[in-house]
Amino acid sequence: MASGEEGKGETVLVTSASGFIGSTLVRGLLGPATTSAPASSTPVSSTSTAPHSPALLSRQRHHDAGRKAGPLPATRSSSSPRWCADDRAETDHLLALAAGAGDGRLSFFRCGLLDGAALLDATRGCSGVFHLASPCTVDPVKDPQNQLMVPAVEGTRNVVRAAKDAGGVRRVVVTSSISAIVPSPGWPADEVLDERCWTDIDYCEKNGVWYPASKALAEKAAWKFAEENGLDVVVVNPGTVLGPMIPPAINASMAMFCRLLKIQFKFSKDTQPGLVREEVGSKKLIALGLQVTPMEKIIRDAVESLKSRGHIS
Repeated sequence: MASGEEGKGETVLVTSASGFIGSTLVRGLLGPATTSAPASSTPVSSTSTAPHSPALLSRQRHHDAGRKAGPLPATRSSSSPRWCADDRAETDHLLALAAGAGDGRLSFFRCGLLDGAALLDATRGCSGVFHLASPCTVDPVKDPQNQLMVPAVEGTRNVVRAAKDAGGVRRVVVTSSISAIVPSPGWPADEVLDERCWTDIDYCEKNGVWYPASKALAEKAAWKFAEENGLDVVVVNPGTVLGPMIPPAINASMAMFCRLLKIQFKFSKDTQPGLVREEVGSKKLIALGLQVTPMEKIIRDAVESLKSRGHIS
């Protein structure tokens, strides 16, 4: 599946490719600015969609296990697109994105986060993995262990283990969350949140704040595996993310924004605290190629997208 010829590249895996972040990522990989294309893992679950588009807050950690590794090259899949008949609602928008990209540039694998064998099969032949799949909900859950904790933590372990066992993966990019950083009530209020800051798990358990606990433990699991197995892992920690929706289903961040517009929701201080701005950090991200979208455009694009789907009038 991999090719070293000029103008071609190598295959990457995108978990939850049907979600908000995943669809935006796939569009970028298939877009005219790059010759890349992912093999896509699509666990079919509305709670597994991950938000993307402009991030309002982000943090990056990086562990390269002492190995030199540059940015993943453009990718190309030699296999024909595959999907299950009952997955069309999850994949039609991705097929539309791939329609003009050329035959065989997008492949589908149905593999749940707890199915290690299926994840390994999907990862074989890939040089990189974008792990986005994780349960995400703005509503209370009745069974936090099975609805959030186990899929997030064990799912992440399965993905990084598959990346290691597949043999050819050079880097794994894990989408974590600001929720892996807050709530952290013990952190000094006047200090910028950085790699040292983690969500307080005891606080989460005592107060029933389960999503942040799931993201923090999942990220820690990724770092632990990376350090013990010499796997090159990068983690990004976006906050609330808004923008034009590609998938047919609304994602958690946009649903929360929609409720705010309808005055049906207010932020919890546990998950959306006041934050100290880091001026230098944004310069570093811009130097790495991050394109910053003005807040006004983020809000405007989000509102227009919600209107076009009939969520608001």
